[in-house]
Amino acid sequence: MTKPERESDVTSAGSHYLKDWSGCDAKGAYAHFYPHPKMDASLDQFGLQPLYVGEALVQGSAIHNGLEEWYHSRIKDGEDTGEANIDRALEASDATWSQRGQQMIDQDLIAPKRAETHLVLRRYHDYYGQGGALQEYPNTKVYCDDKGEPWIEKQFEIDVGGGYHYTARIDLLVHHQGFLCAMDHKSSKASFAKRIASMAEMEAQFTGELLCIHDSFPDLSINGVIVNILVKDRRKGPPFDRVMVGRTKQELDLYRYHTRQQFIRIDQMKQTFQDLIDEGIDPDTAFSYAFPKNGARHDTCFAYYRQCEFWYLCKSPGLQSRLIASSMSPRRRVVDNDVDPDSVDS
Repeated sequence: MTKPERESDVTSAGSHYLKDWSGCDAKGAYAHFYPHPKMDASLDQFGLQPLYVGEALVQGSAIHNGLEEWYHSRIKDGEDTGEANIDRALEASDATWSQRGQQMIDQDLIAPKRAETHLVLRRYHDYYGQGGALQEYPNTKVYCDDKGEPWIEKQFEIDVGGGYHYTARIDLLVHHQGFLCAMDHKSSKASFAKRIASMAEMEAQFTGELLCIHDSFPDLSINGVIVNILVKDRRKGPPFDRVMVGRTKQELDLYRYHTRQQFIRIDQMKQTFQDLIDEGIDPDTAFSYAFPKNGARHDTCFAYYRQCEFWYLCKSPGLQSRLIASSMSPRRRVVDNDVDPDSVDS
């Protein structure tokens, strides 16, 4: 099985990073800044993540990694042949279950959710693969560069001014009906699929991806982002949804400007935290003052029908360090210049 090399599954300055800070400064700081007490301070890290997660996050990773390998299997001699190998996709998804299944809160769900993952990938293969009802190839082909390298799970980094850089790891670049497009995979329950499609019209993630593509490929004709929604539990109608979204030049220019301003604001809060530490205030108290709990005002303490993973830390000022040591792990750590795969956030 061929897997693309990558520095990390976490981009340190991308749309998810900025969304965490936008919804709640405390969440952004916990997720991407707070040092884990068990961490060696000399190692690179991006904050905290829960030791245990819900099945949706693990299953989403398994479906995503299976699709990644499905598209890789179509590449022969530097070109997309359209001949996808479902067995390679299932193997990649199983590897994710083996690596991350132990993180699930409810271990009894591993077997049924793993079986559902197989079903989703097989249906995708039958639907979009060769001979399927909506066969992708040749109207939609994986983009390969001059060296025959497929642009699958590539990380982009662009300059947004002021010394700041924005990063994005894009699932897939394709040639779609003569235009270069990004494709972003989203797994969802049927009840949530319509909301994903509607939100895509203004979703910051896709604006950032298109900004990266326009900066990286200024001479190519670019259309937009194909949001590829894999519906896990639909009983009637098409098993999957797709929507194409685009952005105007003005929208991209505004996103670049506001992204830079947000980076500046985050740095100002981090400096406030350091100033409080220098004054002799203990880290937990300094953290509470430097990073406001905006989630309580922006309705992000409960999002996507689940409680924020940092809820108990916010509810227990003064006890953060003790709770973190028992319930959190470092989001990312570097060992000999390689990322420990058990500690990355996917």
